[in-house]
Amino acid sequence: MRFQELRAGRRFLTGSAVVTDGDIRAFAEVFDPQPIHLDFGAAAHGPFGRTIASGYHTLALSWRLWIDTGALGADALAGLGLDELRWVRPVFAGDRLSVEVEVLESRPSASHPGAGIVRLALSAHNQHGEVVLTYRTAALVRGSGG
Repeated sequence: MRFQELRAGRRFLTGSAVVTDGDIRAFAEVFDPQPIHLDFGAAAHGPFGRTIASGYHTLALSWRLWIDTGALGADALAGLGLDELRWVRPVFAGDRLSVEVEVLESRPSASHPGAGIVRLALSAHNQHGEVVLTYRTAALVRGSGG
């Protein structure tokens, strides 16, 4: 979608994905090798009683679910940053996550003619409707003339 189609207040709901033990382990082994993500025995004595997904895993999965909607597609030109990232609840193996995305702002870019800045609020929810992650992001998106 061109930035003009991504008007403030527009909302999207993504598909869902189930987080597995294998997913948690594979992500953590490469990107966040902490015992709470990798060691079932150590995690059993931790604050959650079992292994949890890395917050960065949850962030990456939430972004993938958003991208899979196709709303941005080839019109996304660049990411501009991430703000107000909050890990609200742990994500466990077996949790099914989906994401709600709200367009906060869409305006022409002063420095990139033919493109616009789109600000988004994303919140990931588990199968119980509980929020597990929230953040805001901005992107440079192609315009209808670009």
